[in-house]
Parts: sequence; C-alpha cells; structure tokens
Amino acid sequence: MAKKSKKIDALQRRHARDMLKVYRKRANEVKAALVKVIKSGGDSTVLRQEKAKINNVIKRLNKELNKLARNQVDSSYFDGREESLKDFENLNLDKIDKELGKTKPIPEKELTALTAEYTDHTEWMVRRLNDDVNGFLRNGFDDINQVVNAFNKLTKNQVVMEAPKTVQTTNIKDLKDFSNQILSSQTTREDWAALAKSIEQKFLRRDVFTVPYFNKSKEVVRNVKVKSYAEMLARTMTAQTYRDAAEKAILDKFGKLGDLVEIMGDSDYHECDECKKFEHQILSLTGQTKGYTTIDEAKEQGLFHPNCIHWFEVTDKVLDEYAVIKGDKPKDKKEIKYDGRLESINKAFSEHYDKARDLAKQAENAVFNPKDKKDVFKKKAVNYLYKKISKKQKEGYLIAGLLNDKAQKLLNSQTKEIIFSNESYAKNIIKHPELKLDDYKSIPQIITNPTRIEPDLINPNYNIVYYKDANNSYRLVIKTTKDRKENYITSFRKYTSNK
Repeated sequence: MAKKSKKIDALQRRHARDMLKVYRKRANEVKAALVKVIKSGGDSTVLRQEKAKINNVIKRLNKELNKLARNQVDSSYFDGREESLKDFENLNLDKIDKELGKTKPIPEKELTALTAEYTDHTEWMVRRLNDDVNGFLRNGFDDINQVVNAFNKLTKNQVVMEAPKTVQTTNIKDLKDFSNQILSSQTTREDWAALAKSIEQKFLRRDVFTVPYFNKSKEVVRNVKVKSYAEMLARTMTAQTYRDAAEKAILDKFGKLGDLVEIMGDSDYHECDECKKFEHQILSLTGQTKGYTTIDEAKEQGLFHPNCIHWFEVTDKVLDEYAVIKGDKPKDKKEIKYDGRLESINKAFSEHYDKARDLAKQAENAVFNPKDKKDVFKKKAVNYLYKKISKKQKEGYLIAGLLNDKAQKLLNSQTKEIIFSNESYAKNIIKHPELKLDDYKSIPQIITNPTRIEPDLINPNYNIVYYKDANNSYRLVIKTTKDRKENYITSFRKYTSNK
C-alpha cells in the first residue's frame, strides 16, 4: 500500500473509531435507561425520570457528533492540502513553462459546507435513534404483550422477548410484581426473571439500533447497524474532504495550465474493485481540459464510492500529458522508423524490449517487499517508474505500426504513426509479466489485421481499443493527443480464450 494510501486509511480508521466511541457511550446510556423502564414494570415515576434522562442523552449525543464532525473535517482538509503541497515540491516542473498560481488559504466557507454535509448524516443517525426509542416509550406499559411487541420492534427482533408463560393475565401489576421479585432476588426460576437477565446481557451488549441505507436513487435498500453506518460515514467523509482539499490546492496551483490529475491509491478493501479501471488514469477535475473523462463522469461509473480510499494528484505523468497537449513533447531522433518491413519492426521491438525490461526491473527491485500482494507490488513499481526514474533514463520510443483508415477516423488523428514509448513499454512489462517478447512482436500484426476496433469506454473521444481473437486473444489500447498529432500505445494485454 502506498505511503499516502496508508495515511488516508489511518485517518479514516481514527475518525471512525472516534465517532463510534462517542456514539456507543451515549447509546449504552439510552439502553440502560430502557432496561430500567422495562424492569420497573411501568412505574410512572421511573418512566418519567428515564424519559427525561434519555432525551438529555440524545441531545448531548447530537451536540457531540456535530462538534466531532467539524473537527474531523478540519483535520481531513488540512491533511489533504498539506499532502498536495508536498507533492508539488517533488514534481519536475521543468516540464512546463507556464506560470503557476499560488495556493490560497483554507476557505472557511468550504469547511462550513463540508461540515454541514457531515452533520446532515450524523443528525440523521441521532434522529433515527430518537424516533425508535420514543416509539417504544410511547407504549402504554399496561399490557405485557404490548411491552413485548414494542421491545421486539425496537430491537428489530435481534433480542427476542417473549411474555412469561407463568403470567396468566396481561395486567401490568403482574409484570411489576415479577420485576420487584427480580430486583429483590426473591426468585430464580420465573420466566420473566430469566428474560430480564437475558435482556440486560444481550441488549446492552449488542448494536441493536439501525439506520436506513439509501442508494443513488434515494431508495432504501436495507437497514444497516449504526456501527457499520458510522464507520462508513467517517471513512467516506474523511476521504471526500481530503480530496476536496487536494482539488482546491491543485486548481490554485495549476488552474492556468489545466485541471488534469492521476487517480492514485492501493486498496485492501474489496469495495474498491469498482475503482480499479481508473487507477493511474488521467482525468479532468472540472472538465476545464477538454477531451478527458471528468471526475464526476468517473463517479457515475463507481469511482469514489462510500468507503473508497482512492485519491488523485498531479504527477510527472500529468505534466507529460500537458507537454503532449501543447505539442512540445521531445522526441528521440535516433529511433528506428516504421518502413513496412516486418524485420525492421521486430528489430525495433527487440531492442526496446531490452531497455524497457531493464527499467521495469529497476522499479521492481526498488519497491520489492515479500509481504506485498501481487497487485500492490505492481502498483508500487509503476508508481516508482513514473516518479523516481529520471526522464533521461526513460527517453526513447519506437514506431509500432500505422493506423488503418477506420482507426484514424475513430481517433480523428492527423497522423497514422503509432508510438510505443520506453516508459509505456516498461509499465506494461511490470503490469503484465506474462507477456513475452514474441507477444510484443505481434503488435504490428494486431494493428494491421485486428478482429475489431472499438472506442474505449472510459475515454471514447481520444482512445480506441484493438482486439485480436485467436488462441491468444489480445487487447491493445491506443490514445491520440488532444491536438490529434500523435498516437500512443497505452496498454497491451493477453487473455485466454475463455476470458
């Protein structure tokens, strides 16, 4: 897991833990008061006292969660901004010559708005708790079965309560007599005594209160435990605030140049499977830089879902993208050019394969950790390749082939040449170690005779995908620059026939 990913994850965990600590303390006070009401047998004095106590506890809970929300917003925003400023210091800004802006102070209005969004959720949690508890307390307590049904409704049947078999009447006086016996320890065998003991053990220990969970269409899809909801809320708002701070800092600094960012993050949570297709993709924060998928469009496809720990930043890869957009990305004049002969192409792929493999090994050796999972290791290596290996070491490219008329039309490109840079070659070797030199040598044939060519779903205006279906099925992604003057291979992979 990358350093910043660990930082965000630790911040999310701490915020979730702090929220649960506050909630549990007050919820346990509420549950203790409810047990006292049940065991009192409907004593009017006890009922009045405990109702007042519960109302005060819930008010304190709401106030404490609101204060906590503001503190967590402040903490997340500050960390997100400071991390972005540190990232700027590590960038090779020589790649761009446009004057950059200055980051501005933290805007109080933005913090207030984020806090309001956060407290909307915390107040919703408290309001649900208040409604459930007051619904139970409105019970008349003059009928045992009524008490039982109300209690089971309150706890969503998680703590099952049944009326004692020994009680032949529904008069509350019998219940009060039993509760008095329980309190004075005059009996150990009555059903109600055993039940009351079970209630204290189970009810006080369990997280019985729930919150409705809504989908994007504002429909209730399920009721979740408050514990789960609080954890999800803290993690989501922490990450959202962190990203909002980063966006503000990035737009302040680079807004005159554009609004491009790279999606970063390595997650151990299965929920983040939805985000994998966007990892290390270049997206537009606001739509200012035309021709790129925006963050909002990516969110519609699953990016930055609840519990997500992914983030974005300006990287050297983004700066390279700006250089390509401007049309001043340097080229190596000594490269082998495509002349239509297979032996020339094979020689180019072989020569560049050796250099790309050396770059890949350099990155992999630098980040190797035997405890890392394969996906985490690959992401670390690619990140090292982009950020730590010098541009001079990575310079160079080959001409992998020529676009056919259909592909050139789909890309609206002004040229047919397809460039495969050494950096992209090395990145592909890291991400797809199963591919060998012979696989890479097949790229010209895939370009010349694909099974089909389709626009890329993520960035259809600038990316196309070549497919070659055979015993070994290949997928090749080619991107054109914003000015439509250059085409680059960005991804190459192989699938089995089943896949």
